[in-house]
This record gives sequence, structure tokens and C-alpha cells, in this order.
Amino acid sequence: MTQQRSRKQPVFGLITALKLLMLPVPRNHSLNNNVHVCSPTKTKRSCVKGTTYHTFVAASSIKEIRIDDETTVLITDEITTCVQMASFCSKEELVVILDAISQRHRSRGTECIQELRRRVSELRSSRGIRNLRWALQHTVPKTDSPMETRVRLLLEGSGFPRPAVNEIFVDPVTGENWHVDMSYPKLGIVIEYQGRAWHTGKRHIQLDSNRILKIQGHGCEVLTIDKEHMRTEHSRRELVGIIRRVVERKQKRNADFLSFFPQYR
Repeated sequence: MTQQRSRKQPVFGLITALKLLMLPVPRNHSLNNNVHVCSPTKTKRSCVKGTTYHTFVAASSIKEIRIDDETTVLITDEITTCVQMASFCSKEELVVILDAISQRHRSRGTECIQELRRRVSELRSSRGIRNLRWALQHTVPKTDSPMETRVRLLLEGSGFPRPAVNEIFVDPVTGENWHVDMSYPKLGIVIEYQGRAWHTGKRHIQLDSNRILKIQGHGCEVLTIDKEHMRTEHSRRELVGIIRRVVERKQKRNADFLSFFPQYR
């Protein structure tokens, strides 16, 4: 509707671009739920109900995507969209977006992050740019879901070292190997977030249970987390306390678990 009623073809940005790019929309952002359009000057704006227009004059890139067989739209690309969102959400939620851009299944994720670093270094300092610089320091490639990012940031913010992300665990008996969401390989601690479609369905639940059982059978501690553990401040504090006790117990045992992770051998 916005495109049909606009005098010129609009360029969609901010949370509208995030949705069209299949990237997570930040929690508690300060934007309204309208469709968001970017234009270089105020004079080129149109007045369309349900649409919010933004003047965005920074260097930007635009891409064309197909909505259906008859409709294509213009949107800001991943890098420009991140720059736009930096002033409307927290630095932690920016990390969620950046991690999603650099997921394993996304093409050019690493190149996008590198280009964003270059772009940010050329921009004048502001609240949004400071948030982006912080977020770039805390983004980790290969993170598979927004909630995994939030769990990782919770751990880092609580004084834990950054966990390894999506490392491969190799069963020395069967030779099977699995990606584990987060881990402290030296301590033999694996943290799995149970929230994606993979963890539903009888067959997948059985496979997941069998995988966890085998990892635990080699003395590793597998901590399974779901959205309820991250829902409230109280539940997050409780989760941090549990993980801290597990880490302290593992440190006292002083065992070597690195042989299960081939990349550390």
C-alpha cells in the first residue's frame, strides 16, 4: 500500500528493512509499528497513512528484492540498516542483528561485518555510532539464533569469559560430531539453547536427547536453557548463579576436555 500510494518508488528502511531482510527486530526499540521509509531530503517525502518517513543522508546502499511474482521493492541493505537502527535500540540488540547477519547459512556475512567496520570508522561519533562500535566488538560469527546471542551477552556481562560458539564436539567412541551452541571446551561445559524448530517433533527431540546423553557420558556438563530462563531479571540472575556453580565445580576438578574439540588439539 505504501509503495502504491507513493509518488516515487520508496526505499524501505529500519525495522521494515530488517523484516524484509529476514533479520531479527530488536526488543524494546523506540520506533513505531508503521512502515518505515527513508528519503534523502524532506522535500521528497510523500504523505501515506501508516508510513513513517525518515531523512537519512549518510552514504547508503540500496537493494531490490522480490516480494511476489509481480512486486519488487527497494530496501536499504544490511549495512545501512544497521547504521540506521543504531540510534533506535540498545547496543545489546544491535549485537543480535549483527550476529544474525553473520550466521553460518547467510552468504557474505563476514564481508558485511567487515564493510560495516569500515563504514563506522568513517562516521562521526554519536550515540548510535558508539553503540555500533561496542556491538562490533561483541559480535560473534556463526551464532545461530537471537536468543543464543542474548544468553552469550548475559554471560559476558556477568563476568564470564566469552564462550566458544558453535564449536564441533567429537565423540571419541563413535566418531560422531555435533555443533554445540556455546561451550567452554577446556572445562567441558556445553550450553544449549532449546528454542528453535529443530527441538520440536518426536524425531528431533529423540536425536537431541541422544546427543546430549552421549556428550554427558564423556563427563561434560550440558546445560539446556530455554526462553523461560531469560524471561525476567530474577530468572536471569538464577541462571547465572547456576552456571557459576557449574563452572566453579568444573574448575576444581581440573580435568582436560579439549580432546573432544578437534580444533583445540
